[in-house]
Amino acid sequence: MKKILIVLGVLLVFILFIVRRNYIKININEEDLNKYLSYVPSIEELKIYDKKKTILDDIPEKFLITKILDKELSCWDQENCDFDMHLKLPIKNGEVFYYEGDYVDKYYFPFEYIKNKMEEYYNKDLKNLEETKKIEDVYNATLGFIYQDDYFLSTGGGETSDLFVSYVDSYKASRKELIIYEYAGHYNYFEETLGDYYNNYKVKLDYETDFYNYLKENKEKFTKYKHVFKKNDTGYYWYSTEVV
Repeated sequence: MKKILIVLGVLLVFILFIVRRNYIKININEEDLNKYLSYVPSIEELKIYDKKKTILDDIPEKFLITKILDKELSCWDQENCDFDMHLKLPIKNGEVFYYEGDYVDKYYFPFEYIKNKMEEYYNKDLKNLEETKKIEDVYNATLGFIYQDDYFLSTGGGETSDLFVSYVDSYKASRKELIIYEYAGHYNYFEETLGDYYNNYKVKLDYETDFYNYLKENKEKFTKYKHVFKKNDTGYYWYSTEVV
């Protein structure tokens, strides 16, 4: 009996050690917090900030791909994409996609690159995709991308949208998960208004206003969001967003 109690005691200490190790507080800098927030898959077709709660398993794969393509465009602007940016890739049946010209000379992403990002952002394995045959195909993306020959190719599309304004209120991080509390709004240049996504609050502001500071100083008028990120081998990946 004594031996059993000793074994149980050792097991209990070991379990407490593992729990403490997994949930010990971790400090994350502002740059990384913003990086993880950029994973939130809010796009034109999936306006997450307008909803009470969204979880990863509820989102179709095509919207996750769209978000990744949208976010990864920044590497083209900085000319530092992690692949050969000087290829010229033909589009099959270019006339179907209303694309002027015979070649795409920028804005393309190799399948493996997006596959790796899918694991990093959303902990999902991106399988081989069917090629895009017409503009309405399921994997056509918001910014005018199609999928052909293991590449996502730009067809010259694109949309403008309101300016996204965000203020990180606080966060909690451990080895298991990261939780970020954020206030968010959007500035409409035509109406000159800063608005809330969820509660329809709007305020008239000049476009030269420091929107970040305005949101920070008036956060009680805007919606607070809780973003949950789980941990995998690449770091934290987005799991859910909800209004709190």
